[in-house]
Amino acid sequence: MQVQFIYTSNPTSPAWERVLLSVMVLATIITGVLLIIFSFRQKLPLAGWLFILNLVGIFLLNGLARIDEQTIMLQWIEESINTISWLAFMFAAMKIYEYTRANYGVGTSSKLQAATA
Repeated sequence: MQVQFIYTSNPTSPAWERVLLSVMVLATIITGVLLIIFSFRQKLPLAGWLFILNLVGIFLLNGLARIDEQTIMLQWIEESINTISWLAFMFAAMKIYEYTRANYGVGTSSKLQAATA
């Protein structure tokens, strides 16, 4: 249990934060890839490209965060990339939701029927 050791040895260490950040980034990438695959398989290329734009934005932000000198201008560029990236995700998710609602009945208000034995 390496993670447990990191926490008990020094709970304020940046290593603990990096473990959580790594898990979050990995989950974001896996989710993005699955959404891209779903989009293109369902013939929704706009949603697929918007999800790709989101992942590119995530990787760009990772690279920009490693720059030693973080100027105000660089911060504004990072915020702009972050905003555009997650707006692309939002629009793509809306397209996926519209598609699933129209084709699979997701999100429609239907009456629940009592289960009878």
